[in-house]
Amino acid sequence: MKLWTAIIPKRKSKGKKPDNQSSPLIPDGSEGRPNETETLLNGVTRDMDLKSANDELVQKTSRLNAELSLHSLNDEIRTTQYQKLEQKATSLKQQLDAERLEKRILESRIVEIIQESEKIKTQFVVANRPGDVDLKDDRYYIEGTSQIVSEIRQWTVKYFRNQVPGSNISESSTMKEWLGRIIPTEWGLVQGELVRNRKLRIAAIRGFVIMNICEWIFGRLYPLAIAEIGNSFALMYDKLCGVNRERATRWRVEYFKTLNTDDVVEREEASIRMFSGYVLQNLPATSATKSAHTSLTKICGRAYQLAIDIRCEEGDVDVGTMNEGMSGMNGMNLGSREDQGSREVDQGRVLEQSGDHSIEGIDRITIVCEPMVLRRVDMNEKGVMLREVGISVFEYQERVE
Repeated sequence: MKLWTAIIPKRKSKGKKPDNQSSPLIPDGSEGRPNETETLLNGVTRDMDLKSANDELVQKTSRLNAELSLHSLNDEIRTTQYQKLEQKATSLKQQLDAERLEKRILESRIVEIIQESEKIKTQFVVANRPGDVDLKDDRYYIEGTSQIVSEIRQWTVKYFRNQVPGSNISESSTMKEWLGRIIPTEWGLVQGELVRNRKLRIAAIRGFVIMNICEWIFGRLYPLAIAEIGNSFALMYDKLCGVNRERATRWRVEYFKTLNTDDVVEREEASIRMFSGYVLQNLPATSATKSAHTSLTKICGRAYQLAIDIRCEEGDVDVGTMNEGMSGMNGMNLGSREDQGSREVDQGRVLEQSGDHSIEGIDRITIVCEPMVLRRVDMNEKGVMLREVGISVFEYQERVE
């Protein structure tokens, strides 16, 4: 027999929630299984968690990409800087190598110059050798020439400062021919200017005396000797030079060393006096002819001693003036060399400018008043100027009526 049970619902009490009230939708026996709401909520939660994780992953990926880009940029910058530094280091290394090479070249050149200077010193600077009075150093020739020039200047001023009446230069004088090459105009105008113009007269006489001393004392291989001996010696020397110049030079040196004794000037006194008289007779007359002759003879004696000392040199020392016969000032007459001739010189060596002249048609008058001293070590090289040429220049000034 079946029993039927009626289920009577309970009335809800106001304000109270019934205990252990089951959902009318859930049948009996389903309390332990998850319902659809929970499943849906769990799915939503999982989706939100996945989205959050995905967003976080995207952010991390973006940060990693940014960091990678920054590292790549830094690496590129460092690479560029390194390349620039490497190029700079290479350039500095090349520059350092070039400077080191230049330094080595300069050091080798300095060594060569020192060796060359020692060689020159050994050859030419032997003034302090006891007992050897023949070989002199460069200062000896510079000071000796300067002393001769100073004495000629004083001698000219003393005896030719005032014009003696009737003391014009004669028509046959070699000074007239010499001045004619310097002042190419009518001789009467030149003569009158020399009488009126004291500065020009003194400079002309100084230049004429210097020219003769350089030509006849410094300019002759065998100075002041009679023509036959001088020509024979020069001929023999030229023949030896054609075979061996160095041997010919040693022969010349040894020959003049035998002549260079303490009384060499006394032995040639007659020739020196004759020469000074020849120079004086070509100058305007002076009221103190005898005194002027004696003073000029002493000056020429000192020049002769200096010329003999030059002949005893194994090197070549030249004492000479410009060659007035050349056009302009492009030549010089070298003193002690056997191969005299025209040589190029610096036209800018004008050391003295004095006075004005009033000769019409002449712009300027140039007179060489001092000799030069030149040291030549090698025949094929340019010589070293030890003492420059002194020149007196007279500018044209129009006569004021």
